[in-house]
Amino acid sequence: MSKPFVPTREQIQQADDFQTRQVPVPEWGDGAVVYVRTISSADRIKFEMSLQHDNEQIRDKRREQVKEKLIVLCACNQDGAPLFQPDDVAWLRGKSARPIERIFEAARVLNGIGED
Repeated sequence: MSKPFVPTREQIQQADDFQTRQVPVPEWGDGAVVYVRTISSADRIKFEMSLQHDNEQIRDKRREQVKEKLIVLCACNQDGAPLFQPDDVAWLRGKSARPIERIFEAARVLNGIGED
């Protein structure tokens, strides 16, 4: 077991602390997979802020899209390139719930969202 240490500022800055996970989506094709990736702290804040609003009706509508919004941020190909763009939230809401739920759950767990 390694002895605990406090990394230097430079070590933290250079550390590749992003991860990806493969998620099977057989509903989208035989052998189809989507990768989900961890998001940056800045993207996490933007995501959380995108769900807020003073107007309750607007806030509720934004929260209805939470799964698709997280998928847009996290879904990528094997090289880490995003699969979706923010405008894709609307049509992603019309896709089957099973793959959406599977991808969302993988992205949520990988990014530590909803852990209390």
